[in-house]
Amino acid sequence: MAFKKGIYLTIDDSPSDDFAEKVRFLHRKQIPAVFFCRGDLIKNHLTDLSEAVEYGYCIGNHAYDHQRFSLLPLTSCIEQIKKTDDLIGEIYRNCGISVYHKLFRFPYGDKGDFKFGFDLSPFSNAFIKGQAGPGKKLCQIFQLLSKAGFEHYLSGKNRHGMIRKEQIQTCLRDLGYVRPEVYGITYSFYQQMNVGYDWNWTFDVREWRYNNDWNRHNFLRYVCDRIDADDPVTDFGCISEPHGLNYLFSNDLVLLHDHTSTSWLFYRIIEYMEQKGITFLDPLTGLKKDNLA
Repeated sequence: MAFKKGIYLTIDDSPSDDFAEKVRFLHRKQIPAVFFCRGDLIKNHLTDLSEAVEYGYCIGNHAYDHQRFSLLPLTSCIEQIKKTDDLIGEIYRNCGISVYHKLFRFPYGDKGDFKFGFDLSPFSNAFIKGQAGPGKKLCQIFQLLSKAGFEHYLSGKNRHGMIRKEQIQTCLRDLGYVRPEVYGITYSFYQQMNVGYDWNWTFDVREWRYNNDWNRHNFLRYVCDRIDADDPVTDFGCISEPHGLNYLFSNDLVLLHDHTSTSWLFYRIIEYMEQKGITFLDPLTGLKKDNLA
């Protein structure tokens, strides 16, 4: 029997103003998913989040206000995790649930290690790209430091980044967070990244790129072409192995976003995946019952 493509659906940046409608849409279709929620958005949608929990959906932690951890002091990174952890715990308690899976995803995939989410890139490349992204004046560093001095600077940032990463992961472990042990993902790049207590992904639909400069029809075509691509772009760094939703020899951990500006696209993406014959798998099936808060 031929392998049938399966995906684990995860949705970031929840809850939006139409979060409840998306939950009901998925529930009607019996599509499982994890919603990674921002703490600053939770308090205005407590009823909707409780309904999602009652439908059987998992509420994951996406930090408090979606800042890059590599740009924050370590104490702020820990606070971002703990504040949101407390809010999610309150939702479950209000639903009468005391035991639940605790799942975490870093904003932008940035683990706070100064690699800014470019996990598969050499440290120097990842750091330089990450610094340029937030608008840091990297050129001033080059002007002030010699080449040897700059390499020494990068080496120090790398060591400090590894220490920060370990301390953040220790915080997640101590709070009871667990990483996914999802089945059928065979990519070697995923195995390299899937070593902490947070959740990465293997395929980003990238619908978050939409803005009003795009024609809706053209952007939908862009998304569908990406879903069908043999070699889709990733933000982790260079990936030389076959991957993507058109690659039938591995399941995928898929990233969508809960943005009001792309709600019109959310439903079309799900329906397009259904048309392709993709199977939606339960992201929680690989988590053992003893890995519960």
